[in-house]
Amino acid sequence: SSPSTSSTQNTATQCPGLCRAPAGYQVAVSGANLEPCPANHYNDGSAKGCTPCPAGTLTNEPGLTAVASCACRAGYHRLAGVCTACELGTYKAEPEDRFNSLPCTPCPPFETTLQTARANASDCVCWPGYERVDGDCQLTACAAGSALVFTANAASCQCAAGFEFQSTLA
Repeated sequence: SSPSTSSTQNTATQCPGLCRAPAGYQVAVSGANLEPCPANHYNDGSAKGCTPCPAGTLTNEPGLTAVASCACRAGYHRLAGVCTACELGTYKAEPEDRFNSLPCTPCPPFETTLQTARANASDCVCWPGYERVDGDCQLTACAAGSALVFTANAASCQCAAGFEFQSTLA
């Protein structure tokens, strides 16, 4: 006679008395079963409940297992592991995914933003003393006898041919 083997498969979802949940899950309000962490929340397996992702994040994926999985939302970039607002003069239109951090995009020449954490190229405005002409920011006006000259990322009024700069300072 051969030994009989019996196989038991547990299909119950009841887990009463849990003091912590596996990574990516939390103990349900009933306390009797588990459920995935909601979107923009995580559990690394050390707690019963899920923790909200930090400010500056927006992750639509449920069941995150670490704070590093919380992706930075548009207008924020990851700096030393923390989602940080894009600086003045920059923007970031797309949220990052949790696998790579996208840098903030600088505004075009002679443009800046009025606030940090900007998410759209349209948040870039001309510097004071500049105005948008044919889509680009240009100095509003140069004095008589001078002309607007663009070089690399700078614009200045320079003397036109036949004119020279004279200081009015004594």
